[in-house]
Amino acid sequence: LTAQSAMMPYRSTSGYQTTGGSLFQVWTQTPDGTNVDIVAAAGTISGSTITWGTQVILNSAEANKVQVAAEYDPVGNKIWVLWNTSAAEGGIYKLATFTISGTTITQTGSETSFATHTSSSDKGSCRLVWDSTNNQMIALSLAYGYTTFEIAAVTESGGTITVGSVCSTAVSGGFAMDAVWDSVSDRLLATTTDGLGAAFIHSWSESSAVFTADVTSGVIGTGATDWTTSTASMNSS
Repeated sequence: LTAQSAMMPYRSTSGYQTTGGSLFQVWTQTPDGTNVDIVAAAGTISGSTITWGTQVILNSAEANKVQVAAEYDPVGNKIWVLWNTSAAEGGIYKLATFTISGTTITQTGSETSFATHTSSSDKGSCRLVWDSTNNQMIALSLAYGYTTFEIAAVTESGGTITVGSVCSTAVSGGFAMDAVWDSVSDRLLATTTDGLGAAFIHSWSESSAVFTADVTSGVIGTGATDWTTSTASMNSS
């Protein structure tokens, strides 16, 4: 899969549509060195060959969008996308959805703002996590500099995206983040790094799409702290 001519892909994520059997790829690309597009493509698999369809630009309005997440909703048979906006738009995060038919992508959910804490320009992390216990999509953003998680269940119907009750949790370590759903304990788990070599684990319990923090700053380990590139080494969280 190759980005369009003169584009510079920066960050990407991918997944698999289990209902229809298509791959999807979502990425950011820079057409002019300033503005950044959120782009998606779908592909089908035959043996060892992937055939990609037409690339679709989901958003092209802001600059410096470098954080992007995408996750498949197997109940609604749609893909959710979450990204950060430019400093000019307040650095807030935005949501959209699209569906796949073979290699054809159709954007279904109108662009909707998410998270009340803003990050500056391209800083911060975001993730989408499928809650397999309650069959719902969870959106998370971690605004770097605020070290604050914003968490909410999100739904889409008829093109309208609704953000549920937002849980705002101050945490230690806001440099990078990853998250998963624990279907055994029915909890949302996340890890963060502080950019200085320390890693942390966090958890939230859920009841009727409302999240409550259980552990907000459990230290799970330290990375290299005796050399100057320790910050970069912890960036992938």
